[in-house]
Amino acid sequence: MSGYVPGRSIVLVRNPGWDASTDDLRPAYPDRIEVAIGGNNDDLYNKIKSNDLDFVVDGAVPPDTIREYQTNPDLQSKINVFPSDALRYISFNFLVPPFDDIHVRKAFNWALDKSGMRQLRGGATTGEIAGHIMVNSLENDILKDYDPYATPNGAGDIEKAKEEMAQSKYDTNQDGVCDAPECKDILAVTDNADPYPKQAALIEPIVEQLGMSFDVKELERTTMYNKCVDLATKFGICLAPAWGKDYPAGFTFASPLFGDESLYPSCCNYDGLGATSKQIADWGYTDVTSVPSVDDKIDACGEVTGDALFQCWADFDTYLMEEVVPFAPYLFDNSVDITSDNVINYSFDQFAGLAAFDQMAVANKG
Repeated sequence: MSGYVPGRSIVLVRNPGWDASTDDLRPAYPDRIEVAIGGNNDDLYNKIKSNDLDFVVDGAVPPDTIREYQTNPDLQSKINVFPSDALRYISFNFLVPPFDDIHVRKAFNWALDKSGMRQLRGGATTGEIAGHIMVNSLENDILKDYDPYATPNGAGDIEKAKEEMAQSKYDTNQDGVCDAPECKDILAVTDNADPYPKQAALIEPIVEQLGMSFDVKELERTTMYNKCVDLATKFGICLAPAWGKDYPAGFTFASPLFGDESLYPSCCNYDGLGATSKQIADWGYTDVTSVPSVDDKIDACGEVTGDALFQCWADFDTYLMEEVVPFAPYLFDNSVDITSDNVINYSFDQFAGLAAFDQMAVANKG
């Protein structure tokens, strides 16, 4: 493709056939957009501050940079924060003990320091602490105040977590601490980019209080997602996934994340929900031979229309959080973009969950 060098750069230019008189949506402000692929994240944002770059696509703004731009009056106009209709969460593999036990999964939810996880991303600017799975906009805010594992300041409650762990078959003396060998050296997969290694380091001493220990593997992002979706890898827990809506409907969370059609080699059912006994055996599992399915509930919501659909997805979300517990959700993510002094018009595309390139403008440098 002209203008694209794989792994290195993309150059976009205005369509020569574009006519302003026939397009009342796109103003076509820039003549040209040059995109360099890759680079050190901290260095990229330093270049924005020095006006050597105008914008970073799909970059995680460093926490210190977020705080600087939020607190400096001279920089505040250059940070753009919008709800991205996305969730950050931790997913459990139901096929790997001890996560085949719902009490272990619930204990993890009670223990997780969601506030600490958010702080490592840059604080409250990066999003709202999540108490359930589907973003509120897809449920008409029905579950806005719902959180079955709410803890003071979102910092986790180890005592409630131990009460839950005490009900697990992996805690034989019911003291709130797992004493089974399945709780040791659980294979945990995470992203090797900031802040994910720091988040893993935050989680490890918390779960140690519950008798669990992790063998954390830090991987490049694409490799991480490939490992998480391929259940034959036998990871126990995936520490760094995120999911955003593809279009504004609850189905875009339900089916891809929990439907049986999204099991490997499709995407992105990391839990194994809906897997058949043959699939489980083919992936090499012997300790766990069956898992729950939620396909009937997804299909039922597919038959509902109008405002009742919001309630159907809210009921499904509640069922997931209380009766299935596939995730430990921790953040309803914000899109945080920082622009250089050259950018004089920024707009956010809520549908895509990204900056709207067709609305951005830079200063005329002559």
